[in-house]
Amino acid sequence: GVVTIGALLVLAPFALVMEGSKAPGAWAAAVERDGGAGTLAWDLVKSGFWHYIHNEVMFLALSNVHPVTLAV
Repeated sequence: GVVTIGALLVLAPFALVMEGSKAPGAWAAAVERDGGAGTLAWDLVKSGFWHYIHNEVMFLALSNVHPVTLAV
């Protein structure tokens, strides 16, 4: 949690400077392709949720096996 928040605080300004001007156009294109802003937002929430669940399961598995086992 703390490392993720720290990374966000350090890297977000760089991302905004480098890619910020492209964001509105990319969002508009994604909204048009995905069928609306609500649908796109819901897809982003679902994606984040599944990413979180994947990480939780990975750490549960890692706590039960040797780290080399998970890496292979």
